[in-house]
Amino acid sequence: DIRVFGDAPGAPCWTVRVDDPFVAGCPMAEVHLTAGGVATSSRLKRRWIHDGLPRHHVIDPRTGQPAVTDLVAVTVVAGTTWWAEVLAKAALILGPTEGCRLIEEFGCSGLLVDIDSTPTVIGEHVRIGVAT
Repeated sequence: DIRVFGDAPGAPCWTVRVDDPFVAGCPMAEVHLTAGGVATSSRLKRRWIHDGLPRHHVIDPRTGQPAVTDLVAVTVVAGTTWWAEVLAKAALILGPTEGCRLIEEFGCSGLLVDIDSTPTVIGEHVRIGVAT
């Protein structure tokens, strides 16, 4: 999670790289913004096996259990980092269709990555791929 503001050094805007959730250290996308917050939530980190079942730390408040979703990671760009985090967690829990709808409803941008590593981009701040 990160918050940016002010002038980006030597660039018209801040660039934040978003890693591929399946390949650590390998960027999947870039976020471009002049100010605001970026937050990512994922169910691929902080996971374990309990009673023979895979578990993770993102809890669905409707069930009190780890969220069951086709998404593995969600990145949201919002006016503040705390709001980006709230929307990223909620979208991850809701899944692809409702998660996209939620991010759009609040006028934010986002990147949703599903279990097949397929990215879905919402809004104008996120670009798949990384400029060299």
